[in-house]
Amino acid sequence: MGASGAGKTTLLNALSHRFKQGHISDGICSINLNSVGYVKQHDLLIENLTVLETLTTYASVHNARSVDKQYINRMMKILGLAQFAHFQIKGMSLENLKKISLGIELMVKPDVLFVDEITSGMDNISAFNIVKCLRDLTINTNISVICSIHQPSPSLIDQFDKILLLKKGGLQTFFGPLDQVLPYFEKNAYRECAPFENVADYIIDLMSHDETKFSWSQHWLESTEYSDLKQTLYGIPAFTNESDLQNKYQFGLSNFQQALVVFKRSYKELIRDHSYIISRFLLYIVSGLYLGFSFFKVDHSISSLQFSMFAIFMVLCVCSPMIHQIQGRCNFDKLLYEMKEFDMFHFSYLPISQMILESILAIIASTISYLCFYFTWSINTETNRAGLFYLVYAILFQLYYVTFSNGLLYVSPNLLLCNVMDALLFSFLVVFCGAMQPFGLMPTFWKAVFYYESPFTWFLKSLMSILFDKRVVECKDTEYALLLAQNGQTCAEYMEAHIDAHGGYLRNPSSFTYCSYCNYRSGEEFLKNLNMRYSELGMNIGIIVATIAFNVVVGIAGYGLIYQWRFKKGLFARKSTNS
Repeated sequence: MGASGAGKTTLLNALSHRFKQGHISDGICSINLNSVGYVKQHDLLIENLTVLETLTTYASVHNARSVDKQYINRMMKILGLAQFAHFQIKGMSLENLKKISLGIELMVKPDVLFVDEITSGMDNISAFNIVKCLRDLTINTNISVICSIHQPSPSLIDQFDKILLLKKGGLQTFFGPLDQVLPYFEKNAYRECAPFENVADYIIDLMSHDETKFSWSQHWLESTEYSDLKQTLYGIPAFTNESDLQNKYQFGLSNFQQALVVFKRSYKELIRDHSYIISRFLLYIVSGLYLGFSFFKVDHSISSLQFSMFAIFMVLCVCSPMIHQIQGRCNFDKLLYEMKEFDMFHFSYLPISQMILESILAIIASTISYLCFYFTWSINTETNRAGLFYLVYAILFQLYYVTFSNGLLYVSPNLLLCNVMDALLFSFLVVFCGAMQPFGLMPTFWKAVFYYESPFTWFLKSLMSILFDKRVVECKDTEYALLLAQNGQTCAEYMEAHIDAHGGYLRNPSSFTYCSYCNYRSGEEFLKNLNMRYSELGMNIGIIVATIAFNVVVGIAGYGLIYQWRFKKGLFARKSTNS
């Protein structure tokens, strides 16, 4: 117990080895991590899971190949959660949320349970119920509970056996049985505790008194109580094998089984997020219908070629809001892992599970979108071309943007910076893919820096070549260029060299006067002008597959490196130094 800033949470973090930064510089803290549970003040829980599913998941990862269902049911009964076993966590009271956090830590079957400020934000009745629950745990499970509390009420403080008092700076002012704390302070204080005064308030008030007049921390070091405590501690035999105490968690599950547990949990979390799934499907369907009927039944004119390229470009750009949706949903699980689950399973299991599930959802939704726009365009309905377009758009492109969004999230330190990087990268990749500015007009610098490096370039080239290769072009009357034949030649003779070099066709090749010339004879000639060729489709798909693999590898490997670098001196290192 102690005032704010007294070091209560810091002490619990050090004792449990749950600190994210820094190291223990004075003394060695030896602890068996397999026998310790720690309930933090601000805990994270997956709201879409039920109470039973949450406890079963952590029991599966912690304990072994077979989950002890009887133990889980017993703990839920002790915690008063049995009646809520099949309720989703979303919407539960703060008291029950704290009990669920207790239940999660009990799944490791600890000998010692650290609890940090568990009554914060609760009313008196809820706070008493929680502390009474802790008391029941010590009686029924033989677990020792070390709990930090700011200023407990008299009904709460009476539930504890011993008390450690800290003042600002982490200085100790008392440790001993609860019934000895009041006599100790009253015999040395300038005033006694009033009959109806809260003991906790009385002690905190004394310790916050002017230190220049009386130092409670120094008085404790000089007291007989402290001397007796040291003699007791010196009488306890030291551990003979400290290396055993500092081992990390040892689990009975194989790596594949742990990955499967994480995947199942991620699946349940996703499938129950109805608003997220509905919004994703609506975005695909509405955009598919809008683009499909905006470019309904595309004709064979040159302007329709331009419109169709813009339509394909818009289909690709729809992924921008979806990238933010994915990052916003997956960020919670990332935070949960870094704050709580870092020592339960390998860091790669979570992003891989999310990539797989989000990709499946994206492929299903994009299939519906594909059916909405592809056949309404009626550009190329040949079976093999429709299949190739589906492969590139509904499978490869979905895999690309899902792995891109997920990988970028995990290599970013936080969601805000991730959104900034995402917007910057997306704008450059889209602007220089060849849709907004033709390849021939693009400055050399941007060609070298972004055109070839942008995945959207290869998607646009692939989708355009699939649709427009060997497509006949028929110019409208307003699209023909009028030329005057020279030297008595026919239009065919006059334009022969130009058509051989640049393509196109004449509407009146035998005319001796005005020649009506169309710039393109086929979609292939239009594609060639944009540096797109159907013959390069295999190479384009290969580059796309390599880009997807790059997103996965760099995202996971980058997260692993950042993960180790950010916390190399903290709880991931699991080491303390003696100085």
